[in-house]
Amino acid sequence: MKLKPRFPRFALLLCILLACMGSYVLHAQEVSQDQMEKDILYYVNQHREEIGKPPLRLSPCITRECISHSKRMASGKTEFGHDGFEDRVANINRKLKPYHAVGENVAYGQLSAEKVVKLWLKSGGHRKNIEGNYNLTGIGISQAKDGTIYYTQIFILNDE
Repeated sequence: MKLKPRFPRFALLLCILLACMGSYVLHAQEVSQDQMEKDILYYVNQHREEIGKPPLRLSPCITRECISHSKRMASGKTEFGHDGFEDRVANINRKLKPYHAVGENVAYGQLSAEKVVKLWLKSGGHRKNIEGNYNLTGIGISQAKDGTIYYTQIFILNDE
């Protein structure tokens, strides 16, 4: 009895799966980092407006720290989380007026800007940051080689 090789079917299935995954990752890459950051700010400020809070203003100084943290998480140099938060705040504090309050949200996944903000709003600590008495924010994203996107948002209240 001669067995038919199963490799061609398997190869076809693998190609289809890779094509689907590849197009999803490509789609995530097509969304520019700058646009994703703007979209996250839009959804955060939309929520703040709904609850009577003033909008947050995007700070390039804070955004640089957020991008750096997201890149470190995406590259595996830093584990996902808030490690190094005090250093990020110290770097920001050297460039901006002293702060009165500070908070940070992080997330990861292949999520749209709207979805990441919705997930943050479902978490008590993240929601508290989004709804907090802050006036400045920074947002940074970075994509890992496997397509996973890492998100960081820092919130600051200062005298600006």
